[in-house]
Amino acid sequence: MNTLVNDFKQWYNQLPIREQFMLAIVSAIVVIYLLILMVWQPLNESRERLHQRNRASNETLAEVKTLVAQYKEVSQNGAAAENISLPQLIDQTIREQQLSMTRFQPGSRGDASVRLENMPFDNVLRWLSDLELKHKLTIKDVSVTPGNSTGLVNVSTRIQGKEIN
Repeated sequence: MNTLVNDFKQWYNQLPIREQFMLAIVSAIVVIYLLILMVWQPLNESRERLHQRNRASNETLAEVKTLVAQYKEVSQNGAAAENISLPQLIDQTIREQQLSMTRFQPGSRGDASVRLENMPFDNVLRWLSDLELKHKLTIKDVSVTPGNSTGLVNVSTRIQGKEIN
């Protein structure tokens, strides 16, 4: 090995100064290229993979935050629904939609029959939608007939609250 180095030094020293300079420049370029190829490029690729993982983690975190917010909302609505009886909830939601009951009959299995007469159709739909989506009640039966005027309806419905086992 030592003889190889000595042979290279002797060969290099025999070259004219201009060729020695050119060889040194080319050698430096090759060394820089090899450093880029073997060190910088893998580090850059690793950095890019970490950025991708970070972005994926941020997206997952955003999804989890959304789910947590939805869970809290459902929990709060569920807690509110647990603290209020079905008749109170129906009465409260009917007032919120500016409706009035003509008949209310509680059932034996946690349900209730409600009759509304000559009420605005849009308000009735909003009320039924709120019961199902916001308060997580089940609308078991609905019967809708025309009311005395245009846009008014008579509604008979059976609403299921929590079942009693």
